[in-house]
Amino acid sequence: MPIREPSPYRAVSPPGATQPSAIKTAESLIEL
Repeated sequence: MPIREPSPYRAVSPPGATQPSAIKTAESLIEL
């Protein structure tokens, strides 16, 4: 999964989310 493209993750995360936040969101999705 390309972490460079946080576009889909940004939509899930709240506005103004930083890169680390996007990565955490991705990890959460992977856990699910």
